[in-house]
Amino acid sequence: MPNLNLEPTLVRLEDLPASSVPESSGPGEASLQQTEPAKEKIKVDNSAKVKWNQFLAGLFSGKKILQQQKIKAVLDSYDKATTSEEKNSAKYKVASSFIELANENLEELKKNECSLYTRLMYRYALLSGDWIKEPQTSLFNTTPIDMIDEIGDIPCFYADEWMMMVQNGKIRPSKFEDAKSSFKKKSPDAKLNQMYTSIETEVQNLEKNILTREENLADFNDACSAIMDSRLDPSVTQSGPPYEVKINNNTHFEKIRTLMSRMQAIDRYLTGTSDKINKLHHEATILEQKLGSQASTGESKPDALKDEYSAIQEMIKMCVGPRGNDFPVVASQFMGQDIITREMVIEKVKQYQHLDSEMFYWKFQGLESNNCPLIILVPCYGESGFCWEPIDFSNRASGRGKIVIPMYPANTPPDRVIISALAQYRWLKEKELLGTYWMNEGITGNYYMYHEGLKKLKRKGGTDIKFDPDLKSSFIGDYILWMVFESQGMQKLSKEARALFYNFLPLPADIKDKLKDRGYHYRVLWENDQRKKASRGY
Repeated sequence: MPNLNLEPTLVRLEDLPASSVPESSGPGEASLQQTEPAKEKIKVDNSAKVKWNQFLAGLFSGKKILQQQKIKAVLDSYDKATTSEEKNSAKYKVASSFIELANENLEELKKNECSLYTRLMYRYALLSGDWIKEPQTSLFNTTPIDMIDEIGDIPCFYADEWMMMVQNGKIRPSKFEDAKSSFKKKSPDAKLNQMYTSIETEVQNLEKNILTREENLADFNDACSAIMDSRLDPSVTQSGPPYEVKINNNTHFEKIRTLMSRMQAIDRYLTGTSDKINKLHHEATILEQKLGSQASTGESKPDALKDEYSAIQEMIKMCVGPRGNDFPVVASQFMGQDIITREMVIEKVKQYQHLDSEMFYWKFQGLESNNCPLIILVPCYGESGFCWEPIDFSNRASGRGKIVIPMYPANTPPDRVIISALAQYRWLKEKELLGTYWMNEGITGNYYMYHEGLKKLKRKGGTDIKFDPDLKSSFIGDYILWMVFESQGMQKLSKEARALFYNFLPLPADIKDKLKDRGYHYRVLWENDQRKKASRGY
């Protein structure tokens, strides 16, 4: 019987042998940038495909036979149910059995002792291979099973990876409100863990800003050198008119003003950096020793994995909504034609970030960051993604927010599911950035006034005016139209909304140049934009 080790970067379901069930094996580590060959190759019978009816057996790997038989009986009762009453009763039993099994296997996941089939249960919500039919079988077979345990430029994780990242302290637990309210009730080692995470974050921020300051100084020096290169010889005026003096350093001066503002903020933050870092490293060492001594005495630690799995269930409920399909097990009868994968999300985020360059921009106390939020793919039948939190409230300087995206939309194209999550993140991030001024400044303030204007026109009898009365939902809908259609020259927004997005969420210059020839409204916006640049000396 083969030992399925996940050391290789990519493993596919279609590569698993059909003649056997995997033994318990530990998942290895991989990254998006990893290209090194696997240390130990998997022996694969390429002549065979996965026999999906072995999936349930793979979850147990020859253990807990009675529980396996019990779940098999529940699955059979669902398949054999004929009336809607029988179907609903069996559906409830299947859901309860799945959640119970998932909670029981968390200990194996935490210790990296779970089989590949258990990983797939958490990642895809798979329980019975018999419930997966074509074309979904092919979709699963061709989806890479790569294990990511580092935060990259676009950090997108499946549920199993996400929970392990939380367990290892690389991602902050998602139940942040509960964590704040119950801090006094935590065990001593939990408090120490939380303190250590805060110290480590502060050290990383300090070191990051030191490097950022050095980069800004280099850019500042380049801009000053460019201005110095434009020095003139006083004798240029002695020959009399006409004088040939053409100097334009406006771009360099603007860059210097921006860099000075940035460096002033960083300098305030880095005052006493050396002493602060040394002190924090010293405190971290003490905390590590305390945590180590407590671990050696066998004191129990808080179950971060169980809490995070509970938080993921809440995420799933929010993705599905009150009228959606909340069945926790994946089955072809409930799925659409697509599965949203990590590769799909990364590709779309890059595409949309190109259109909205400040999508992830954040400025806190003068310190700037442009970090893509953490993205989790949850296995559920949701039709839209959403923003769990716009910013890491324990690390406002350089922390990342969290975005949740469902994997199995039945009626919505995957790109719309992804952009809906980014749109909500964009709105909440801007509100958080502006604070109490969100109704007066920036895109949120101007869109708020535009939305209020629509309401007034509606109250005055404007029967032909159609818009979403909910402010956030209205913005999300218009943002999607702006990113998907208007950026391609297809006019879907009102004249006022188009102008708002054009000015506050500017498209790249090359796209603006193309749009100016796609219609009168785009031409007017482009000309106004050119006049603004000219007035600023660009």
